[in-house]
Amino acid sequence: MPAPATRDCPRCGASPSSVEARDGGSRKCRACGLVFDPKAAVTKRSKVELNAPEGFQATLMRRGMESSFRDGTAGDAELRIVRKWKRTPGIQLLMAGIWIFVSLFIPVLGIERGAPALLYAVIVSIAVLVGYAIVAGRVNRTHITVASGSLSIRHAPLPWWGNVEVDAESIMQIYCQDYASRLDPETDLYRVFAIIRGSRRPTVVVEDLELASYAVFLEHAIERALGIEDRPVDGEIDVKLPPAKNYR
Repeated sequence: MPAPATRDCPRCGASPSSVEARDGGSRKCRACGLVFDPKAAVTKRSKVELNAPEGFQATLMRRGMESSFRDGTAGDAELRIVRKWKRTPGIQLLMAGIWIFVSLFIPVLGIERGAPALLYAVIVSIAVLVGYAIVAGRVNRTHITVASGSLSIRHAPLPWWGNVEVDAESIMQIYCQDYASRLDPETDLYRVFAIIRGSRRPTVVVEDLELASYAVFLEHAIERALGIEDRPVDGEIDVKLPPAKNYR
């Protein structure tokens, strides 16, 4: 028996109001741009649980067979990762604020030039900034999503810098590198990068990761959702995660 016709988008699940009819009986989703046959059978999404590190929640949804390399079906995958912030950036901002205050404002302004009022304003500004950062460090989550033909990174609920949105088809490779913390050079942190077609510089996807295993997990999960074959990149870290049946 043929599958019933559907006007919902089989890729992103957009409602009929977001799908427009085209010549020949096909449909086009205005949300993700997919052109599809409404009479074609729709393969049910399968849920793949990923071995996420502590502090991460990750779910990968796919249709049909999964491939280890990009085969044109990457748009059928939907990856959602939520990372709980573990480090409180307010402590680091406080240290930076004290350093700026002591080394710059006091010598330049001087008490005899009527500086106290301005210094008070600077202190209040630093206190507000530090307080905001401390609250954000406690309540914020990083949402990493591969869906509707794009890779997006959002920090919420409080606004924070580092939000990213990239066209999934333009991503050629994902990799990660270590770097020294700006405020504590003896502490290593980790970034995840995306190599974008036509761009001279890689795009930072996520940074300030405390462990190499966090960065490698994100690299593999995003590549898996996008259907990208993992290839070596100069300067990337080489960390082997424990094998897992449902990881890679």
